Amino acid sequence: MSQWMVNISDNGMNDGFTYFNDVPVITITYPQVNTNALNDTSGFYKIQEKTQKTRGGVTYCGRSSVTGIIPLVERHEGYQPDLESQKYSHAAIFRHHVDSLAFRVFEPIAGPFDSPLADQQRAALFEEAYNDSKAMDTDSRNYINSVTLPCTFKFDYSGLH
Repeated sequence: MSQWMVNISDNGMNDGFTYFNDVPVITITYPQVNTNALNDTSGFYKIQEKTQKTRGGVTYCGRSSVTGIIPLVERHEGYQPDLESQKYSHAAIFRHHVDSLAFRVFEPIAGPFDSPLADQQRAALFEEAYNDSKAMDTDSRNYINSVTLPCTFKFDYSGLH
């Protein structure tokens, strides 16, 4: 925290007073998606039908649906969270939450203290932002929730050798 804090030590009436010279958080996100599980050499890819097929009233996805979902997953996670199309992604929601509350969370901490309060506040803010971001999975504004695949993926790997 010391890079964000300034301690007054001028023997004046505010001697020992500590304040923030900037907001002590930087929200940078680097979402990672295991696209290896969605590529054309993966076990998941191999257990899908070669083309979309309906059996027993169930329409199973073809292999092209596996690789075709990669851009949707990347948008959902927020590979480019500053884009309008990704404003409801996990990364964008996390960033927005932290950035919108950071000033309010850290402003009251300024004062004569020697405690880990700033670190505790930062951890609490990040936890709150994470929970907000996680909630987007069931948020109706989240475009990926409104995308309905016209098929069902198979998840039974017992046939792979």
